[in-house]
Amino acid sequence: MPGSAVLTVATKKGLRCENWYSRRSPLLMEVNLKPSKYAVRLVKESRSSYIPQPIIKPADVTDFLKRMLTDSPQEKLIALHLNGKNEITGYNIISVGLMDRSLVHPRETFQAAILSNAAAIILAHNHPSGQLVPSDEDRKITNRLRNAGELIGIQLLDHVIVTCRGYYSFKEHGEL
Repeated sequence: MPGSAVLTVATKKGLRCENWYSRRSPLLMEVNLKPSKYAVRLVKESRSSYIPQPIIKPADVTDFLKRMLTDSPQEKLIALHLNGKNEITGYNIISVGLMDRSLVHPRETFQAAILSNAAAIILAHNHPSGQLVPSDEDRKITNRLRNAGELIGIQLLDHVIVTCRGYYSFKEHGEL
């Protein structure tokens, strides 16, 4: 059932949850924290902008990622959500940072992936400077998110850096 992982975690923490999947709209969950209410919503969009075939290699997603990331003057980190057949089922913008860095935490990275029942994710971000070489911080974040993904059962397939000059794949370079 969609959202069941979040429901389980929230219930264990003593929060009262209502999963409105069947009553109102798909993937709508409310968590009641005394005295405030928070709602997490995923809205299904048309799949026309996604890649219609399974993702086999990093080059399969680079055109899609370039359209989303190369024009931005700030670093953007996105996660592509994949099903068990490695087809893109959705994506979310995790962070929009400064000119040279972006704040990243596993909680925000995997939140939408959990709610969308993703089997795996591909991370991607741009380097507005045009530099294709990953920074030490890029490598640290990739390792941290890989470990977090293993813990919760969502595999990090790749981390791709996209610029107008090309792309850098952590998987292709043996770093993942």
